[in-house]
Amino acid sequence: MIGNLRKWVGWWGGGLSTMGLGTREGLGGRSGMAMMVGIENARRRSGFTLVELLVVIGIIALLIGILLPTLGRAREQGRGLACMSNLRQLGGAFLMYCNANKGWLPATGRGIPLYGHDWIFWDSGRNMDNSAIAPFLAKGMGRVNGAGAGVRPRLNLGVFRCPSDDLSYRVRGAGSSTGVYRFSYVVNYWAGSGYEFLTPATRRFTAGKLNQVKRPAEKMLLYEEDASTLDDGHGSPIFPGPTNLLGIRHDDRGRKSDIVGVGGGNYTVLPNAKKRGNATFFDGSVRYVSRAEFHRDSAWMPRN
Repeated sequence: MIGNLRKWVGWWGGGLSTMGLGTREGLGGRSGMAMMVGIENARRRSGFTLVELLVVIGIIALLIGILLPTLGRAREQGRGLACMSNLRQLGGAFLMYCNANKGWLPATGRGIPLYGHDWIFWDSGRNMDNSAIAPFLAKGMGRVNGAGAGVRPRLNLGVFRCPSDDLSYRVRGAGSSTGVYRFSYVVNYWAGSGYEFLTPATRRFTAGKLNQVKRPAEKMLLYEEDASTLDDGHGSPIFPGPTNLLGIRHDDRGRKSDIVGVGGGNYTVLPNAKKRGNATFFDGSVRYVSRAEFHRDSAWMPRN
Protein backbone atom coordinates (compact mmCIF):
# COMPACT_ATOMS: atom_id res chain seq x y z
CA MET A 1 0.00 0.00 0.00
CA ILE A 2 2.81 2.36 0.88
CA GLY A 3 4.39 1.55 -2.42
CA ASN A 4 1.19 2.34 -4.27
CA LEU A 5 0.94 5.71 -2.42
CA ARG A 6 4.46 6.58 -3.43
CA LYS A 7 3.63 5.81 -7.05
CA TRP A 8 0.51 7.96 -6.90
CA VAL A 9 2.37 10.93 -5.37
CA GLY A 10 5.08 10.57 -7.94
CA TRP A 11 2.56 10.54 -10.79
CA TRP A 12 0.77 13.66 -9.42
CA GLY A 13 4.01 15.53 -8.91
CA GLY A 14 5.09 14.66 -12.43
CA GLY A 15 1.81 15.96 -13.83
CA LEU A 16 2.24 19.20 -12.03
CA SER A 17 5.76 19.48 -13.32
CA THR A 18 4.55 18.83 -16.84
CA MET A 19 2.11 21.77 -16.53
CA GLY A 20 4.81 23.98 -15.05
CA LEU A 21 2.92 24.37 -11.80
CA GLY A 22 4.99 22.27 -9.48
CA THR A 23 8.33 23.94 -10.15
CA ARG A 24 9.85 27.33 -9.53
CA GLU A 25 8.71 28.29 -13.04
CA GLY A 26 5.05 27.49 -12.28
CA LEU A 27 2.30 29.48 -10.74
CA GLY A 28 3.43 28.61 -7.23
CA GLY A 29 7.08 29.50 -7.93
CA ARG A 30 8.84 32.80 -7.46
CA SER A 31 9.01 33.50 -11.17
CA GLY A 32 5.28 32.88 -11.55
CA MET A 33 4.52 35.25 -8.71
CA ALA A 34 6.77 37.89 -10.24
CA MET A 35 4.93 37.54 -13.53
CA MET A 36 1.56 38.04 -11.83
CA VAL A 37 2.83 41.09 -9.93
CA GLY A 38 4.19 42.54 -13.17
CA ILE A 39 0.83 42.09 -14.86
CA GLU A 40 -0.96 43.74 -11.95
CA ASN A 41 1.49 46.66 -11.93
CA ALA A 42 1.03 47.12 -15.68
CA ARG A 43 -2.69 47.32 -15.15
CA ARG A 44 -2.26 49.93 -12.46
CA ARG A 45 0.17 52.01 -14.61
CA SER A 46 -2.02 52.12 -17.73
CA GLY A 47 -2.69 55.94 -17.30
CA PHE A 48 -0.37 59.00 -16.94
CA THR A 49 0.70 60.17 -13.53
CA LEU A 50 0.17 63.81 -12.56
CA VAL A 51 3.89 64.54 -12.93
CA GLU A 52 3.92 63.07 -16.43
CA LEU A 53 0.89 65.15 -17.45
CA LEU A 54 2.54 68.32 -16.14
CA VAL A 55 5.69 67.54 -18.11
CA VAL A 56 3.68 67.04 -21.32
CA ILE A 57 1.75 70.29 -20.75
CA GLY A 58 5.01 72.13 -20.15
CA ILE A 59 6.49 70.83 -23.41
CA ILE A 60 3.37 71.85 -25.35
CA ALA A 61 3.45 75.34 -23.81
CA LEU A 62 7.12 75.68 -24.74
CA LEU A 63 6.43 74.69 -28.35
CA ILE A 64 3.54 77.15 -28.57
CA GLY A 65 5.80 79.90 -27.22
CA ILE A 66 8.36 79.12 -29.92
CA LEU A 67 5.88 78.80 -32.80
CA LEU A 68 3.51 81.72 -32.11
CA PRO A 69 5.98 84.51 -32.99
CA THR A 70 6.88 82.67 -36.19
CA LEU A 71 3.21 82.23 -37.10
CA GLY A 72 2.56 85.91 -36.30
CA ARG A 73 5.38 87.01 -38.59
CA ALA A 74 4.13 84.72 -41.36
CA ARG A 75 0.63 86.18 -41.02
CA GLU A 76 1.99 89.73 -41.18
CA GLN A 77 4.02 88.86 -44.27
CA GLY A 78 0.80 87.69 -45.89
CA ARG A 79 -0.90 90.94 -44.99
CA GLY A 80 2.07 92.86 -46.36
CA LEU A 81 1.68 91.08 -49.69
CA ALA A 82 -2.04 91.92 -49.73
CA CYS A 83 -1.12 95.56 -49.06
CA MET A 84 1.31 95.51 -51.99
CA SER A 85 -1.43 94.06 -54.19
CA ASN A 86 -3.73 96.95 -53.21
CA LEU A 87 -1.07 99.51 -54.06
CA ARG A 88 -0.37 97.79 -57.37
CA GLN A 89 -4.07 98.01 -58.29
CA LEU A 90 -4.25 101.67 -57.29
CA GLY A 91 -1.08 102.45 -59.24
CA GLY A 92 -2.51 100.74 -62.31
CA ALA A 93 -5.73 102.76 -61.95
CA PHE A 94 -3.71 105.99 -61.82
CA LEU A 95 -1.86 105.12 -65.01
CA MET A 96 -5.11 104.21 -66.78
CA TYR A 97 -6.63 107.50 -65.62
CA CYS A 98 -3.66 109.35 -67.10
CA ASN A 99 -4.00 107.47 -70.39
CA ALA A 100 -7.68 108.40 -70.55
CA ASN A 101 -7.06 112.07 -69.69
CA LYS A 102 -4.19 113.09 -71.98
CA GLY A 103 -1.55 112.41 -69.36
CA TRP A 104 -3.10 114.47 -66.56
CA LEU A 105 -2.91 113.12 -63.02
CA PRO A 106 -5.94 113.35 -60.68
CA ALA A 107 -6.01 115.73 -57.70
CA THR A 108 -4.48 114.49 -54.47
CA GLY A 109 -7.59 114.31 -52.25
CA ARG A 110 -6.51 117.03 -49.85
CA GLY A 111 -10.00 117.56 -48.46
CA ILE A 112 -10.00 121.36 -48.60
CA PRO A 113 -10.60 122.51 -51.26
CA LEU A 114 -12.56 119.71 -52.92
CA TYR A 115 -12.03 118.92 -56.59
CA GLY A 116 -14.23 116.93 -58.94
CA HIS A 117 -11.15 115.00 -60.06
CA ASP A 118 -9.86 114.05 -56.58
CA TRP A 119 -8.37 110.59 -56.76
CA ILE A 120 -10.38 109.54 -53.68
CA PHE A 121 -13.75 110.90 -52.49
CA TRP A 122 -13.16 110.11 -48.83
CA ASP A 123 -14.82 113.21 -47.38
CA SER A 124 -18.15 113.14 -45.53
CA GLY A 125 -21.11 113.06 -47.91
CA ARG A 126 -19.13 112.09 -51.00
CA ASN A 127 -19.59 108.83 -52.83
CA MET A 128 -16.44 106.82 -53.44
CA ASP A 129 -17.90 105.65 -56.76
CA ASN A 130 -17.34 109.16 -58.08
CA SER A 131 -13.61 109.16 -57.28
CA ALA A 132 -11.45 109.95 -60.29
CA ILE A 133 -9.83 106.49 -60.42
CA ALA A 134 -13.01 104.54 -59.57
CA PRO A 135 -13.84 103.64 -63.21
CA PHE A 136 -10.49 101.84 -63.45
CA LEU A 137 -10.93 99.63 -60.37
CA ALA A 138 -12.84 96.40 -59.80
CA LYS A 139 -16.37 96.75 -58.46
CA GLY A 140 -18.13 94.93 -55.65
CA MET A 141 -21.82 94.86 -54.76
CA GLY A 142 -23.37 95.80 -51.43
CA ARG A 143 -20.36 97.39 -49.75
CA VAL A 144 -21.13 100.30 -47.44
CA ASN A 145 -19.30 103.55 -48.16
CA GLY A 146 -17.48 104.63 -45.01
CA ALA A 147 -17.39 108.24 -46.20
CA GLY A 148 -21.12 108.75 -46.68
CA ALA A 149 -23.97 107.55 -44.46
CA GLY A 150 -26.44 105.34 -46.27
CA VAL A 151 -24.50 105.29 -49.53
CA ARG A 152 -23.81 101.86 -51.06
CA PRO A 153 -21.16 102.15 -53.76
CA ARG A 154 -20.19 99.52 -56.26
CA LEU A 155 -16.51 100.15 -55.56
CA ASN A 156 -14.58 97.59 -53.53
CA LEU A 157 -13.32 99.74 -50.66
CA GLY A 158 -10.96 97.01 -49.47
CA VAL A 159 -8.44 98.02 -52.11
CA PHE A 160 -8.01 101.37 -50.32
CA ARG A 161 -7.28 99.73 -46.95
CA CYS A 162 -4.25 97.85 -45.72
CA PRO A 163 -5.21 94.60 -43.92
CA SER A 164 -2.94 95.58 -41.00
CA ASP A 165 -4.35 99.09 -40.59
CA ASP A 166 -6.51 99.63 -37.50
CA LEU A 167 -9.09 101.93 -39.10
CA SER A 168 -10.49 102.93 -35.72
CA TYR A 169 -7.17 104.52 -34.70
CA ARG A 170 -6.51 107.95 -36.13
CA VAL A 171 -4.66 110.70 -34.27
CA ARG A 172 -5.65 113.42 -36.72
CA GLY A 173 -8.91 114.55 -38.28
CA ALA A 174 -11.33 113.90 -35.40
CA GLY A 175 -12.46 117.53 -35.35
CA SER A 176 -12.34 118.10 -39.09
CA SER A 177 -15.45 119.15 -40.99
CA THR A 178 -14.51 116.73 -43.76
CA GLY A 179 -14.40 113.72 -41.41
CA VAL A 180 -11.80 111.17 -40.42
CA TYR A 181 -9.73 109.46 -43.10
CA ARG A 182 -10.62 105.75 -42.83
CA PHE A 183 -8.31 104.57 -45.60
CA SER A 184 -4.64 103.59 -45.61
CA TYR A 185 -3.08 104.98 -48.79
CA VAL A 186 -2.17 108.49 -49.86
CA VAL A 187 -0.73 110.20 -52.93
CA ASN A 188 2.55 112.07 -53.01
CA TYR A 189 1.27 115.64 -52.81
CA TRP A 190 3.85 116.77 -55.40
CA ALA A 191 2.13 114.53 -57.96
CA GLY A 192 -1.33 115.69 -59.02
CA SER A 193 -3.30 118.39 -60.77
CA GLY A 194 -4.98 119.70 -57.61
CA TYR A 195 -4.01 122.07 -54.81
CA GLU A 196 -0.20 122.15 -55.11
CA PHE A 197 -0.30 122.27 -58.90
CA LEU A 198 -2.82 125.12 -58.90
CA THR A 199 -0.92 127.13 -56.26
CA PRO A 200 1.61 129.44 -58.00
CA ALA A 201 4.26 129.11 -55.26
CA THR A 202 4.42 125.31 -55.54
CA ARG A 203 3.41 124.70 -59.16
CA ARG A 204 6.96 124.48 -60.45
CA PHE A 205 7.71 121.61 -58.07
CA THR A 206 4.55 119.65 -58.85
CA ALA A 207 4.01 117.14 -61.64
CA GLY A 208 0.48 117.73 -62.93
CA LYS A 209 1.04 115.45 -65.91
CA LEU A 210 2.71 112.10 -66.17
CA ASN A 211 5.28 113.27 -68.73
CA GLN A 212 6.60 115.84 -66.22
CA VAL A 213 7.96 113.08 -63.97
CA LYS A 214 11.68 112.48 -64.34
CA ARG A 215 13.02 108.96 -63.78
CA PRO A 216 9.59 107.47 -62.96
CA ALA A 217 11.07 104.22 -61.64
CA GLU A 218 12.72 106.25 -58.84
CA LYS A 219 9.83 108.57 -58.00
CA MET A 220 7.12 107.65 -55.54
CA LEU A 221 3.44 108.04 -56.48
CA LEU A 222 1.44 106.35 -53.67
CA TYR A 223 2.28 104.97 -50.27
CA GLU A 224 0.79 103.52 -47.12
CA GLU A 225 0.85 106.25 -44.51
CA ASP A 226 1.33 105.72 -40.79
CA ALA A 227 -1.78 105.99 -38.61
CA SER A 228 -0.05 108.61 -36.43
CA THR A 229 -0.13 111.16 -39.28
CA LEU A 230 -2.99 110.02 -41.56
CA ASP A 231 -5.62 112.70 -42.09
CA ASP A 232 -6.47 112.83 -45.83
CA GLY A 233 -5.51 111.38 -49.21
CA HIS A 234 -2.81 114.01 -49.75
CA GLY A 235 0.52 112.78 -48.36
CA SER A 236 3.45 115.04 -47.50
CA PRO A 237 6.63 112.92 -47.61
CA ILE A 238 8.83 116.01 -47.12
CA PHE A 239 11.50 115.65 -44.43
CA PRO A 240 12.43 117.48 -42.28
CA GLY A 241 9.15 119.25 -41.80
CA PRO A 242 5.45 118.42 -41.38
CA THR A 243 6.01 114.85 -42.51
CA ASN A 244 3.29 112.32 -43.32
CA LEU A 245 5.26 109.23 -42.39
CA LEU A 246 5.57 106.05 -44.41
CA GLY A 247 3.57 103.34 -42.62
CA ILE A 248 5.64 100.53 -41.12
CA ARG A 249 2.79 98.20 -40.10
CA HIS A 250 4.52 95.15 -41.57
CA ASP A 251 7.87 95.84 -39.91
CA ASP A 252 6.68 96.52 -36.39
CA ARG A 253 9.17 94.62 -34.20
CA GLY A 254 11.21 96.94 -32.01
CA ARG A 255 9.33 99.98 -33.28
CA LYS A 256 9.48 103.16 -31.21
CA SER A 257 6.78 105.81 -31.04
CA ASP A 258 6.46 108.11 -34.06
CA ILE A 259 4.26 110.69 -32.39
CA VAL A 260 5.76 114.13 -31.85
CA GLY A 261 3.26 116.26 -29.94
CA VAL A 262 -0.41 115.69 -30.78
CA GLY A 263 -0.99 114.06 -34.15
CA GLY A 264 2.59 114.11 -35.34
CA GLY A 265 4.29 117.43 -36.06
CA ASN A 266 7.43 118.89 -37.59
CA TYR A 267 10.00 116.12 -37.60
CA THR A 268 13.67 117.04 -37.35
CA VAL A 269 14.77 113.45 -36.67
CA LEU A 270 13.23 110.68 -38.74
CA PRO A 271 11.77 108.09 -36.33
CA ASN A 272 12.28 104.40 -37.06
CA ALA A 273 14.37 105.29 -40.10
CA LYS A 274 15.35 101.68 -40.87
CA LYS A 275 11.80 100.32 -40.68
CA ARG A 276 10.07 99.61 -43.98
CA GLY A 277 6.72 100.05 -45.69
CA ASN A 278 5.09 99.73 -49.10
CA ALA A 279 5.10 102.35 -51.84
CA THR A 280 4.06 102.54 -55.52
CA PHE A 281 6.33 104.27 -58.03
CA PHE A 282 5.44 106.04 -61.27
CA ASP A 283 6.49 103.07 -63.37
CA GLY A 284 3.79 101.00 -61.64
CA SER A 285 6.17 98.98 -59.47
CA VAL A 286 5.54 98.44 -55.76
CA ARG A 287 8.45 98.17 -53.35
CA TYR A 288 9.10 97.54 -49.68
CA VAL A 289 11.37 100.45 -48.76
CA SER A 290 12.84 101.94 -45.61
CA ARG A 291 11.78 105.33 -44.30
CA ALA A 292 15.33 106.56 -44.74
CA GLU A 293 15.14 105.73 -48.46
CA PHE A 294 11.58 106.89 -48.89
CA HIS A 295 11.72 110.30 -47.20
CA ARG A 296 14.75 111.65 -49.09
CA ASP A 297 14.20 114.36 -51.72
CA SER A 298 15.26 112.18 -54.64
CA ALA A 299 12.35 109.81 -54.00
CA TRP A 300 9.46 112.25 -53.73
CA MET A 301 10.38 115.27 -55.91
CA PRO A 302 9.02 114.14 -59.30
CA ARG A 303 10.36 117.03 -61.38
CA ASN A 304 13.94 116.88 -60.09
